[in-house]
Amino acid sequence: MPSRATPRATAVHVEALDALVTRYHGQGPVPLPGPVVARRRCGRLTLAPGRRGPDGPDHPDDPGAPVGPART
Repeated sequence: MPSRATPRATAVHVEALDALVTRYHGQGPVPLPGPVVARRRCGRLTLAPGRRGPDGPDHPDDPGAPVGPART
């Protein structure tokens, strides 16, 4: 039986999370491996299950929400 490797966070993921904490200016959710989605709401960083879909392996469960790392 083939093993399934757990996806690992990359420097891009870490930078996007850092931006949610230290340089927040209303950017949208950050898709992470897993799939997991990180969001900042009411001053708190939250992690929640994402979903797999046509736009890539990891994207928010809110199809209207912006995705990707924060732009600085």
